Amino acid sequence: MILYPAIDILNGRAVRLYKGDKNKVTDYGEPVEIARQWESCGAEYLHVVDLDGAFSGVQTNLKTVERIAAATNLPIQLGGGVRSLDAVRRALAAGATRVIIGTAAFTSPNFLREALDLFGAEKIIAGLDSKDGFAAIKGWAEKFALKAEDAAIDLFNKGVRTIVFTDIFRDGALTGVNIPLTAQIKAISGLEVIASGGLASLNEIKSLRRAGIDGLILGKAIFDKIFTIREAQKANES
Repeated sequence: MILYPAIDILNGRAVRLYKGDKNKVTDYGEPVEIARQWESCGAEYLHVVDLDGAFSGVQTNLKTVERIAAATNLPIQLGGGVRSLDAVRRALAAGATRVIIGTAAFTSPNFLREALDLFGAEKIIAGLDSKDGFAAIKGWAEKFALKAEDAAIDLFNKGVRTIVFTDIFRDGALTGVNIPLTAQIKAISGLEVIASGGLASLNEIKSLRRAGIDGLILGKAIFDKIFTIREAQKANES
């Protein structure tokens, strides 16, 4: 299971939101410095989200992504505001190794297919966010008409092979990952699943790995020093 330390960028700062609420923000500092810190702590990958882009639909923090890419040797998984082929190109040009399509995966299915055809399923992954059991879009502000499980199957049928799955009401809350739903989506969809939202303990890392989950986002737990990246890596290996 690959571990992805997270850097969510809002107004040029590395932040964490509480349950996806942009009015409940904890500021952790300058994103490039956080990226360097995660690399020095043993990170092997970064999960970066342009929250301004996620809420507005317009990429806002690509210059910061460029600076992160220049300052570290880590591959970057980037999402937020990716709603056109040009947006994908800009994200890749800024230094992203692969790009997450979230809202547009549901609202613009033709764009998703075009992106997959043009760039491939290794570079294009989907973000599936769950709110009350349904897919959520537009920076988690709206619920979509599909249940999370059905949305995952739909994404697989459209050619997606990897998703980041987030239970919004657990994100940033340290209440534990929704392991049953995450494992169910993995089992029924055929997708590679990167779990996100609520991680609070090293035991959860072990449980997710045993459940066959392919990746895990490390967020508030490492920002708040509940455990370190190296401790998470050891748990992932045990």
